Amino acid sequence: MRRARTLRAVLWLLAAGLFAWTLSRVPLADAWMAIRGLDGTALVVLVSLNALALLVFGLKWWIVLRGLGQKIGLFETSLYRIAGFGFAYCTPGPRVGGEPIQVILAERRSGVPRDAAIASVALDRMLDASMNLGFLLAAALYLLEGVGALFVGILLAVPIGYMLALARGYRPLAALVHREVVRSSEHLAGRFCRERTGHLMFAVLAGLASLSMMLAEYWLMSFYLGTPLSFRQLVIGLAAARIAYFLFLPAALGVLEAGQVMAVRSLGLPVALGVSLSLVIRFRDVLVAAVGLWWGMRAVTTSLERSS
Repeated sequence: MRRARTLRAVLWLLAAGLFAWTLSRVPLADAWMAIRGLDGTALVVLVSLNALALLVFGLKWWIVLRGLGQKIGLFETSLYRIAGFGFAYCTPGPRVGGEPIQVILAERRSGVPRDAAIASVALDRMLDASMNLGFLLAAALYLLEGVGALFVGILLAVPIGYMLALARGYRPLAALVHREVVRSSEHLAGRFCRERTGHLMFAVLAGLASLSMMLAEYWLMSFYLGTPLSFRQLVIGLAAARIAYFLFLPAALGVLEAGQVMAVRSLGLPVALGVSLSLVIRFRDVLVAAVGLWWGMRAVTTSLERSS
């Protein structure tokens, strides 16, 4: 019991420290001013869209879990996904770091076997990476030429290549990490890719739905900030935001803001629009991350304490 309490305290201190460090570098006062500049209709529309987006956020993972024979609720998967996002938001990397939280919650709270939980999270992240890199590749082909598109294409080949290898029966990670849970997880993931093509297609559609909602939200933000964007401008702005989160900086600190300013300046739009867009995005992400981190750490530490 003492060990569980110590572990719980350490986890809470780690989470609180990471979040406080991130928060200390976020211009919350400016973000709040940008939010206050939106009228009531804008706030209602954006909050409603984000509430729906948070539910869709877990849809892809929910479909993968169903394909693996694990029947847990969509609300649960969305909540676990938000908890993972809360931790990943505060750690270095392209929005990774919350996967262990998702695995623990799925296993301890919903009874998903560990190998299935790991396989589902891995597949969800591979699909996530494919969706994001696919969007960036499409944007690069639409807007740029040559090296930029080639670089993104090479990155896109990694998650797609891994899933194709799994579908062919290969276990790349198991060959490097000789642990039974890794072997079993890759076996399940491979079976999913081979035998659950319907679930795989629905998961891809869920990812596309999530991407479409991001495009819609970004356009609505620009519209309510007084500068509705054309399709080309929309693609450039959202691509700049997505690229920022691929860099190895917690919460894309500084990069998101700089990227949005550079994007609108390149389009000949007011620099103030880029600042306002980045601040609204930042306020939304910090709010969701705070809720996810608080609830996730509470759920994880409680689960660990019960199992000790």
